[in-house]
Parts: sequence; C-alpha cells; structure tokens
Amino acid sequence: GSLAIVSNPQTDILRYDPPAVKNYLSIAWNSTPESAPQLPFEHEVITRYRSRVPADVIYLQNSSDDFHIENHERPFRECLHPSNRVHFIRGSFGKGHVGPDKQQFAGMFEAATSERRFSRVVAGVDAALR
Repeated sequence: GSLAIVSNPQTDILRYDPPAVKNYLSIAWNSTPESAPQLPFEHEVITRYRSRVPADVIYLQNSSDDFHIENHERPFRECLHPSNRVHFIRGSFGKGHVGPDKQQFAGMFEAATSERRFSRVVAGVDAALR
C-alpha cells in the first residue's frame, strides 16, 4: 500500500558504475561484485516486479540520461507484471543524470501526501513538473 517516487533510479545496483559498485560492496558488505548475488540483500527490483507488488511507483527518468534509460529503466519496464501500478514520466530535467528541481519535488510530495487515489497522485505529480 505504499507509494515510491523515484528519480533516475538504479533498478539493479550491480549494473551501476563498476568502481562505485566495487567500493560499495567492499565497504558495506566486505565483499566483491562476483559474490554479490549470494549476499543477504536484494540488489535489484526487477525480479520482484515480475510479480504483483502492492506498492505504487512514480518513475521519473531524465530524457538525456542514456545510461540509466538503457541499463535501469528499460529492463524494469520490460519485466513489469501487468497488475503493477507504475507511472513513467520521461522529463527534460537537465543534461545527464539529474532530476527535477527542489520546487518540483516539493509539488510532487504535496500531491503524494494530499491525495489517496493513485490517479490523483499521478495528476498532481504531472502538474508539479510543468
């Protein structure tokens, strides 16, 4: 019953920048990328979203962030179970890996906390990004 608003997310942290992944796994788990699949945490959401998930998602993706579009958004879109409520917004937020500005985020959070129906939240988020 939750709502997530995500901006240019990593849907699989192992598909992020290799030096950053290696550093994260070393510091947080005393591990390596090769042994990551055996660690006791979910490193990706794609498998989970192949089935029905009782959480709504508003997925913001910057249109010029080619890396995240190809490595994170596309695989996530392709895996989605048809019952999952995910609203994708492809926006022009700037060059590369950037998201909406502070004012836009404030408007999105206002919509998310003042409305209960997902369709109304989506409409409020869309309005905040204009």
